[in-house]
Amino acid sequence: MMRRILGPQATFATVVFGEVVDGREAERIGLVWKCVADDQLMSEAMKLATRAAEAPRDLLESVKKTIKDMADVRAHPDAVKRELDPQVWSTRQPWFAERIAALQKKITKK
Repeated sequence: MMRRILGPQATFATVVFGEVVDGREAERIGLVWKCVADDQLMSEAMKLATRAAEAPRDLLESVKKTIKDMADVRAHPDAVKRELDPQVWSTRQPWFAERIAALQKKITKK
């Protein structure tokens, strides 16, 4: 699993050679999502948890299942075949337009 996330070089460096990575390096190599200062950890964790909690439960369940199912998919046609139905389903949900509008607003701010 680690090799899939980090690639062979970082995996060998940490596992075989005993290299220790700090938070910034862990973020750089993709081992963690985000590195923050200790005093910001709870605040950042709460922001992520709040965003997840605000999403429709059925959407989260569908996304979680799709991400798990995609673990061994390597070819683009197989990915399309696996993801098409859940994506079409999401576009037909009552919350879809609102979530797209919020995302567009967020992107526009950057």
